[in-house]
Amino acid sequence: MIKYGVENWGRFQKSGVEPEDIKAMKMETIENAFEDTKQDFAHLVEQISEGIKEGRWTTILGDDVSGRLPALVIGKIIARYNREHGINPPKRIFFAGGSINYEDVPDEDLPSPEKNEQNIQERQQKLETYIQDQSKNLGDRVLIVTEHVVGGRTVRRIGKILNREGINFDVASLWSTKRASTLKTILEHEEHNIFDQTQFFIGQENAGASDPFGSHISGFLYDLGVPLNEATGIKKDGTGPVAKLNKEADRDLVKLARQKVREMADEIYLKSFNEK
Repeated sequence: MIKYGVENWGRFQKSGVEPEDIKAMKMETIENAFEDTKQDFAHLVEQISEGIKEGRWTTILGDDVSGRLPALVIGKIIARYNREHGINPPKRIFFAGGSINYEDVPDEDLPSPEKNEQNIQERQQKLETYIQDQSKNLGDRVLIVTEHVVGGRTVRRIGKILNREGINFDVASLWSTKRASTLKTILEHEEHNIFDQTQFFIGQENAGASDPFGSHISGFLYDLGVPLNEATGIKKDGTGPVAKLNKEADRDLVKLARQKVREMADEIYLKSFNEK
């Protein structure tokens, strides 16, 4: 199975590789990524299965951009179970977490580290307003879904906001560099009374950087965020708290990703629920 690292995409475009060949490689990357992460998705769903059966979560809060595809898979699985058991499907809301998107900014105009930190703080303020506006619609308990937890910075930010609004929440991530219990202990120690009632669910603990859905980290697929983030059909909007439509995204890639989301959700659902 061929892997194409992030450094390849720029080189391909500069070296005269035909656009249709680059597109074919991106399509292959998407196929591979879903196949390679199937076991981690299944393990994550196994962990949250009791919560699904209990109707524990009223809203899925997805972390854009790289967390959107995982959030769509998990959201579809929960929604299907709820529909088949007479429970209202959870709402799905997305927020722009993590780093600021500077892909459209010329190199000479890139901000300094200090300015970048100011931009992150500005987004945090906008995100807080966004969550406040949404708070009445979030229900009793939110499930934050992301693709990879390293130090827990994004989880910490969104957790603080939800806590201030009196909203209970849990965290589900495909990967984490730490064990779920260790992550909870660290966050409880750093942020008293915020994560006390929070459960953490991890598809693969101690995962390092094996993150095919990520933008900046990857081990065994080495930062394939280029085609996979394009396949979401969205991109971050500066310091805005929500992503915007990526008009440059190849719609065939977006369609393929949505197809793989449906297939992944259906396969895992049948194995996790209908066979028991």
